Amino acid sequence: QESLLLAEDAVNIAEQEMKSVSRRVAEAASPLIQRSKAEVSLATARFNLEQAKETHLVTRKKLATLLGREGAFEEMLDASSFFEVEEPKTIALTELLERTPDMMRLRIEEDRAGALLDIEQAEAIPDPTLSLGVRELRETSDRAFVMGVSIPIPVFNSNSGNVSKARAEVVETASTQQSERLNLLQRAAEAQGALRTAYVKATSYHSTVLPAAERAFQLARHGYGAGKFQYLEVLDAQRTLFDSRSEYMNALRDYHARKAEIQRITTPYTTKGDSHEEE
Repeated sequence: QESLLLAEDAVNIAEQEMKSVSRRVAEAASPLIQRSKAEVSLATARFNLEQAKETHLVTRKKLATLLGREGAFEEMLDASSFFEVEEPKTIALTELLERTPDMMRLRIEEDRAGALLDIEQAEAIPDPTLSLGVRELRETSDRAFVMGVSIPIPVFNSNSGNVSKARAEVVETASTQQSERLNLLQRAAEAQGALRTAYVKATSYHSTVLPAAERAFQLARHGYGAGKFQYLEVLDAQRTLFDSRSEYMNALRDYHARKAEIQRITTPYTTKGDSHEEE
């Protein structure tokens, strides 16, 4: 949405410059080639606007799909928070990661593999069979209670194959958990570094680069109108201004994307009861 507004502003500026150059060319105060340069600048700005419109429409359709709507998301969004950035704080990643859904899922997998190993090992231990009965002795015509115990000897079926397979899965799951933990730590650390870089860039552009680019463009416009500067100076200042605005927008986008990524990686898992208590 903000990129679209930026593209619309670029077209407005290019149209104003086109009028200014056309007037000076008509007054024979500037050569005709400067008008051609202004036409190229305006055409480029209009092309960029059409691209911004298409991107804006596609993105709104994606947003509508995420919200379960049909068509495109029509409401205008409040962009005030998009321009709000705060200095990132260093967080203890290791402790936070242990309570995240990703790590809990891995621990559940490890527990499942351990339980499977216990089951397979239990299958390798034969169950004794106890039998009770009454036996009649023919010689004396007496009766006697008989008790028997049968203990199978697992010579041919020790379940060793399944036990070995389950033990290998335990080792593999533990290795996967450690690898995934290191991967999450790396991703979170990289996101933290990128977040700080985006923050520094966004604040620098907002406080220094953009104001300087604005002043340079206004000076170039006034100087050209007074016949003190060539139109090339105006084009150069205009290009610098547009590039600075675009870079500022990219820095803000990177800042919020990285911030969201860190929150996704490090947000701990809570049950309904936990979330109620936090509220």
